[in-house]
Parts: sequence; C-alpha cells; structure tokens
Amino acid sequence: MLVLAVLPLAACGGGSKKSARLETPRDVLASALSKTTNVGSEAIRMRAEVKILGDVATMSGSGASDADGDSLSLRLNVGPIHTTAEEIAVENALYMRSPLFTSTLPRGKTWIKLDLSKLETAMGGLLGFAPASFLSALSSPKSVTKIGSSEYHVVPAKGSGSYDVTVGADGYIHHVQSIGSALSLTVDLSDFGRATVAPVPPASKVYTPENGTLPGLGGISA
Repeated sequence: MLVLAVLPLAACGGGSKKSARLETPRDVLASALSKTTNVGSEAIRMRAEVKILGDVATMSGSGASDADGDSLSLRLNVGPIHTTAEEIAVENALYMRSPLFTSTLPRGKTWIKLDLSKLETAMGGLLGFAPASFLSALSSPKSVTKIGSSEYHVVPAKGSGSYDVTVGADGYIHHVQSIGSALSLTVDLSDFGRATVAPVPPASKVYTPENGTLPGLGGISA
C-alpha cells in the first residue's frame, strides 16, 4: 500500500511557500496518488495489451477495485479470441467465468480458480490487473513533467517505460496510460469511494484445476 503524505492546502492570506509547492508537478502527483489510493474504492474502465508467445492478447472492460488492491471485479471483452469474461481477484486468487471454457468444466461448476502468483508474468499482470499495483509505479518517480492543464508525464525511478497521468479538479487521478512497456495499459478511474466490488463466487460453483491449465486458452498454465 502506498504511504504518501497529503500536502496541506495553504491557508488564504498566508502559507505562500506551501502554495508554491502544490503547484510543482511532483507534489501535485504525490497529493493525487495519496488521495486516490486511500479513497476506499473506485470504478475502473481499462484496456490492456500484452505480447504472449509472439501473439498480442488484448482485454478491455469495466468494474471496480478496492483502494489497497486486495480485491477486484471486472467484466471483460477478450481478444483476439473474441469472447467475454468475468473475473474476481482477491489477493492472489483469481476467479474467472467465460463462455470460452464453461463447457470444459466439471458439471455444476461455472467458475475456475487460478493462483496469480503462479501464472506466467505477463499473463498474470494482464489477468490480475488492479489500480493499486498500477499506481504504485508512480510513487517514486524519477521525473514528473506537466504537459497540459491537468496532464503529467511520469518517468518511474525503476523499470522501463513511462506514464501519462491526468489529475482531475477533484484531486483524484482519473486517467493513466503506460507508454513503451511490454504490458500496455490505459486506465480510467471514477466513482471514488462509491464503487462496489463483486463478491467471491460460492465454493460449490468453483473448479480449481489440478494441472494449473486454463481451459480454452491454449494451455496457458498457472
């Protein structure tokens, strides 16, 4: 969980140094990160692309996440296989339901459970996406440059790639787009503090594969 101090607003008629600090790109980003990651929950709209075994896997969809990234629910469109999916992630447990593999599950089972920590890195990042982990890349930036009225270009201190970030008038981060990384993500956040994460499916409806294979996706293993 990110631990960032919220910079106080300068009082009217005084505190000019604090006011000047809030106008710097780095401090605006730090304040927005703190507010966004501590709000409790947010609604998500996302699009992701990742190269896996020479192919490009894409996902787009919407849902909700809690602020610390421990739980997430999404309804997805998955390409290039042209199907839909639902996913609910709780810590390292990922529950998925899709017409793509429903017919291959044991009778009475409609969900499959995978261990995100055992999935191939790129696929795990695509399936187990959560705003908290995505935003953590912005917590210790090498540089922050203002590129528009509310847009900032962020280069992380570690890793490759960079991010374009939009901070709304309400002080929350509303849009993040990764640039030049293996896992390409575009994320829009809204309904801060009001979004609701779907509950974990009942155990009677869940199948956990012994060999870690995700049915219908070419043997991608956990």
